[in-house]
Amino acid sequence: MTPRTRPPALPLAAPVLCRTLHGGAVAVRAFAQPASVIGTPASAEQVIAIHFSGDAVVEQRLGTAWRTARLERGDLTLLPPFTPTEWRLHGAVAFLHVAVDHDWLQQFARTRRFIARRARLCVQPLLGQRDATIAALGTLVWDHLHRPR
Repeated sequence: MTPRTRPPALPLAAPVLCRTLHGGAVAVRAFAQPASVIGTPASAEQVIAIHFSGDAVVEQRLGTAWRTARLERGDLTLLPPFTPTEWRLHGAVAFLHVAVDHDWLQQFARTRRFIARRARLCVQPLLGQRDATIAALGTLVWDHLHRPR
């Protein structure tokens, strides 16, 4: 199926769980998404997604470019702010979605001296990067979110 003949994108399923931090500047959501085509609008959030499902092939449109990846448990996806996305999921996926307000992240990076005072933090998009430490941290958060209160 070519990008032009894809079915219309649907909104992301409702999160299974959601917690907010830092006065709402950071939102951590757990999603379980069936095989589908979904679209996400542009927002002022930097998104970090950690995948928890088994192997799943996904196609991602970020801006005008399409990319394909096989995502495995613990893989990371980074989405820059202010960019709409469209996804074709070839199988069910579960993921932890960490959305950080772009302006809050800029200020946080400056106060921690990760970037110079007048510099702008620019995170590049990433699809399916493996990082064992982040995957382990994500698993701890996932388990914590699923624990009864």
